Amino acid sequence: MFADFFVSKIYQLKAAISAKPTSVPHIHVCPDTPHASSLFSLVPHVTRAEVYKIVASSPAKSLSADYIPSSLIKSCPGVFSELIANLANLSFSEGLFPTSLKQAVITPLLKKPSLD
Repeated sequence: MFADFFVSKIYQLKAAISAKPTSVPHIHVCPDTPHASSLFSLVPHVTRAEVYKIVASSPAKSLSADYIPSSLIKSCPGVFSELIANLANLSFSEGLFPTSLKQAVITPLLKKPSLD
């Protein structure tokens, strides 16, 4: 049952990531940004080596909102670095970014325990 749970989780992740958007709300296009081709010319090409360096130096912390745990990405940096670089370059060249990936979990932290 333990192994089946993780196999099922991987299939669900693959389906969620590879699912093509069926309507406009899934993809956000900024109407006031320059044309995608001119935008891409302003943003340098993301390389696998750059992403690899970032992945290697990042902490292995994950949140419930993450599709893939950081520890898994850090355990296979070569595979994920290439994938992330390709996704970033595609996003820049198309001028599109999936709305579902624009979510964040923000946790406020007190500087001093004695503060309100």
